[in-house]
Amino acid sequence: MRYILSIIIPTKNRQYYALNSVKQILAVCGSDVEIIIQDNSDEATLKDQLSELPCENIVYNYKAGVLSFVDNFDLAIGLSSGKYVMIIGDDDGVTSLALKIAKWADHNNICAVRPALSFVYFWPDSKVFDHEDNGILHIYNYSGKITKYDPKNGMKSLLRQSCQNYLDSKLLKLYHGIVRRDLLEHIKKKTGRYVGGLSPDIYLSVALSLTAENEAFDINIPATISGICMGSGSSQSATGEHTGKLEEAPHFRGHTDYEWNKKIPRFYSVETIWGDSAMAAVQNINPDYADYYKPETLTYRCLRKYPLFKPEIMRSYYENGGNKLRLGICYLSRVVNKLLSIAKYKQVGKPQIKNKLSTIMDASRECELWIEEHGSMVNLK
Repeated sequence: MRYILSIIIPTKNRQYYALNSVKQILAVCGSDVEIIIQDNSDEATLKDQLSELPCENIVYNYKAGVLSFVDNFDLAIGLSSGKYVMIIGDDDGVTSLALKIAKWADHNNICAVRPALSFVYFWPDSKVFDHEDNGILHIYNYSGKITKYDPKNGMKSLLRQSCQNYLDSKLLKLYHGIVRRDLLEHIKKKTGRYVGGLSPDIYLSVALSLTAENEAFDINIPATISGICMGSGSSQSATGEHTGKLEEAPHFRGHTDYEWNKKIPRFYSVETIWGDSAMAAVQNINPDYADYYKPETLTYRCLRKYPLFKPEIMRSYYENGGNKLRLGICYLSRVVNKLLSIAKYKQVGKPQIKNKLSTIMDASRECELWIEEHGSMVNLK
């Protein structure tokens, strides 16, 4: 059977979340989607747990030993067969609209779709909030608006912003997005693999955006539920765990002789990992785009957040042609952008909050009730 949509879940040592994620997908999509589980856990206990689910649309693969994030993602993509592909985390879920969006994209010959991130679920152990967590779902309104965009323009904007806030740039995305698999096969043909760099999500976003020859679409309805649990990247970022010496970065696990990009300061943070992985994709797919890179935004952010690494930050900045005047202009623009972001947040509005939701299954039921009440807001034909 050739599936329209493959939903891919790379996982490691989070069997409880991965099992719940699979159950949630089955509850809203049944056997109509392909579910890929690429497991690099210390033990293959998830295999036995998944075998108890009476479904033939689950593909499970276990790879023992030390494996990098990107290798786990690369193996996962290679296991899929769907015409369109989506990657989610092992603490995430999908909505009943995911398959409808993929079918709509297929019917209209669209290469990629960026759905809205309207549902965010904080698992009871997420430790994001000061108070005792009990499983909280944030629901943001969505409009159903469909917008066409050119990812090449998004790439230029991203590079001028030092590859920061890539989710806000008009790029393709495979992580919580939907992409036609021929773009992935083109990347593999060109580079020998689907994923490179250190951070799979931003590497894929940049590589796909540089590969796409057609315009893509934003569609302001939710296809996924973004989950945040203890140990997830979002949780660690919120609690300040993503910082340190470069050699201490977990992203280097499973890599040998990795070459860090010379445009990026040599220390470990969310911002520098984003910058390095984005530039790795640029070098692999279309090196000419490296000329659009500007170091000011990354330099400003790192100076503000990580003063301990100021010598390395400034050394990297000046070695890449930076000067004090451009950095000062960047500072002023950051102040303006902060004011604009506050205004934008007020436009988005505060979320509806549901609590006492123990698992992603509980959150999913609330999401589906919301979708049923508010509709998909767009006629997906």
